[in-house]
Amino acid sequence: MDHETRTTETAGVDVYADAPRIVDEMCWVAAQCADRRLGVTLGRAFLLRKTALIDRIALFETATYAPDVAARAVRAAEESALALVEYDAEHRGLSRRALELVTGADCRTYVREQYGEWSRAQRS
Repeated sequence: MDHETRTTETAGVDVYADAPRIVDEMCWVAAQCADRRLGVTLGRAFLLRKTALIDRIALFETATYAPDVAARAVRAAEESALALVEYDAEHRGLSRRALELVTGADCRTYVREQYGEWSRAQRS
């Protein structure tokens, strides 16, 4: 992985500094899924937290393993990030073009920005 790719891959990860431990967040996501009633959507906060969790797992995998080993986690993070971008485009009027959200890495950076905003709002 070259320097530019590594820089893009880790851009904005400091927003996760105060996030719950990965295992705790996995338990929260699982509990939300288990507790939801059939036909009830969980909403944006759930989608954001789940997507941030998947992004954090991919960051860990990328830092720990060879690129070919981490590729599956990175792909999952990119797919989940794209789902959040599409949700925001549909429900919040997000313009992917205006934000230049083109690649999976762009979408993951967007997730980190949104998680940072959400996290700050939770503390205030």
